[in-house]
Amino acid sequence: KIPFSTPSLLASDSPMSTRSRLRNAEVSSPAGSHKKRSVGGLGKHEADGLNKSQVMTIREAELRSSVGAKAIERRAVEGSEGMERTTRKEDLPSSKDEKLNALAGQVMAMARVFEEAQRMREEQRRLQEERHQDVLMRIQATNNLIQAETKRLMDIIKSFQSKFEFDLSSLREEQKAALEERYEELKGDIKVLDQQIEKCFEELQKEKDERVKAVEDTLGAVQKNVEHLNEGLETERKHRLQKEKEVAQKMREHFDVHRKDLEQERFKLEVMIDKLRDDTTVEQDKLEKRQLKGEQLAALAVQKLREDIEKEADDRGFAQDSIVDNLSSFIQKFQDNIRESG
Repeated sequence: KIPFSTPSLLASDSPMSTRSRLRNAEVSSPAGSHKKRSVGGLGKHEADGLNKSQVMTIREAELRSSVGAKAIERRAVEGSEGMERTTRKEDLPSSKDEKLNALAGQVMAMARVFEEAQRMREEQRRLQEERHQDVLMRIQATNNLIQAETKRLMDIIKSFQSKFEFDLSSLREEQKAALEERYEELKGDIKVLDQQIEKCFEELQKEKDERVKAVEDTLGAVQKNVEHLNEGLETERKHRLQKEKEVAQKMREHFDVHRKDLEQERFKLEVMIDKLRDDTTVEQDKLEKRQLKGEQLAALAVQKLREDIEKEADDRGFAQDSIVDNLSSFIQKFQDNIRESG
């Protein structure tokens, strides 16, 4: 804040001591050669090369500096000396003394006006800083929400993928176990059929041996029936061979049927697995698109909020620049009037 000390200077300091202190301040100050420059003001050519925020920053820095404070003090002292020189003139009429006294009161009241303006400016700066902090907190909250939502979606995807892999593995194991069980059943049936065929061959061989033995034993008695028996034997053999072919054909047909059933079942399972994989891919793409759209909407909202804040800051800076320029012009004119009246 700027230490306004005009009333104390007018009340306590003498003109000579105030002038000496002012001269020492001007000698020691690096800005002593720029006496005519107003407090917080910039030249027209200097302000042209700067934007509004830079001009406001420079003016606030000058107001905070000791040079700005000494310039205000110097102007107040000059006004006080002019008023004292005016009051020492005994030949002035009483109406002019009253005007000068009123003017002195106005000058003394200017300090309170400056303090009030400075307080309002500090209050505005504080409010703007609070709004800025609130916006930053909202942005941080939005980022935290986006990160939490992203983490939740990734957890859902991971959980879904784990469940899909587990179900796929379970289905594969179940189908494999079913195929192995069916294979063992078919293998058992084939083994039974082999045993039956072997038994048929054994019975056939046994019957053949018995018949040969019977023929040999009863050769004399059944010589007449030898040819007939041979023909019957040949017929029986052909019949059995035909039966064996039919049994083998049925076995092949049953085996082909079971193999086709297994192939169809395997094809259905592969189609089901491919469909599950495609559905999972489509769902994952939808989730990624929704997440990307949410991130884009959040980025647009943050950008718009940032632009509104920058616009409001520019408007406030422009208004503050106008107030400072008007006050500087008023003080300059007021001091010129005091010098002219003195």
